[in-house]
Amino acid sequence: MKHEPHDMIAAMNFDAIIIGGCLVGASLAAALRHSGLSPAFETRGNWRRYS
Repeated sequence: MKHEPHDMIAAMNFDAIIIGGCLVGASLAAALRHSGLSPAFETRGNWRRYS
């Protein structure tokens, strides 16, 4: 069975999901991570989990 990238994201748990924003979105994700939350950052179809 082939899994699509969005299937993996649906199976993960995040406290916040940031869509786009490039440098601003990445900065927000880093700040949320330092506050103890588990953010995900999506830019141009690429998901990244900040852990």
